[in-house]
Parts: sequence; C-alpha cells; structure tokens
Amino acid sequence: MSSLASILGFGSSSEPRDMVATYLIVNALWSHTLSSTRALKMLYKMDNHVSPRTDLDKFGPRAVLEGKITQAQLDMLKRNEAAHANSMEHFPIFATALILAKLAGLPAADINSAGFAYTVLRVAFVGNYVLSITMGWAALRPVFWWASNIVCFRLIWRAGKMFNGVA
Repeated sequence: MSSLASILGFGSSSEPRDMVATYLIVNALWSHTLSSTRALKMLYKMDNHVSPRTDLDKFGPRAVLEGKITQAQLDMLKRNEAAHANSMEHFPIFATALILAKLAGLPAADINSAGFAYTVLRVAFVGNYVLSITMGWAALRPVFWWASNIVCFRLIWRAGKMFNGVA
C-alpha cells in the first residue's frame, strides 16, 4: 500500500512520480470551477445564467430585501466571487512555474512539493477569503497569497538558474 507522501509525489522512493500534470489539472479545476460562486448561488436559488458576472449586484440587494438570503450571505457570495476571480488570475503564474521547472529538469520531488504547497495555500486562501468576517481572520489572507506567490517565484528562479547553467 502506498503512503500518502508517495501518492502526492514526494515519497521516499528513489525516483518520485512526476505529478506536474496532476497538480496542473487539480489547480485548474480548483481555480476555474470549485472556487466558483455557482454552488452557493444554486443553494440560495440565485443562479442566473443570463448575467452571471453581474447577478449579485443586480439581484443580491433585492434578494436580501425579500428575505431570500441574509446580508451576511450576500456578503459571503461577494467574497466568494472575489476569491474566484483571484484564483483565475493567479493560476497562470502557477502553471508557468511548474512548466518551467519541468523543462529545466528540476527534481520531481521538488516540483511535487511545490505543487502540493501551492495547492494547500490556495485552498486556504479561498477558504479564508470566503469565510472571514473579521479583520483578524482576513489579515491571514495576504499571508496565504504571498506564500503561494513565493512558491511559484522560487520554482521560476530555480528554473532560470538551471537554464543558465548556474544551478
């Protein structure tokens, strides 16, 4: 039976599996689909396929006035929308980092560890963004955001060194 570390691609085997495609797919699904407001909008019966990018501004205040949702729920939906947009904006840097690291020949275990760290940090970022209703908890959001950037920048930096024969 495989260990969790082995499944995630940074186990104790002599040659860890290459998980670049897995981390790219998981994070594409996370940023494009799973972090979306769609599920919450469907739960609150506010999903609008005609104008999904403006439906919270158009219909949210009325839904609160009519008692369909609370102001706190509308605020959470708006935070979810912002977290989703940030996830979409952030995915390209992650994809670039993994692809450059792979092309540069960085060790699979290092790339896999970075992919795992990035995934955990982005899930924490979105969760914190959506659920934080106090400044104290919201103050953690930039920590998750910067940490996920640093994971990517580090891979890009190391790949650049490899491309230039400095590593």
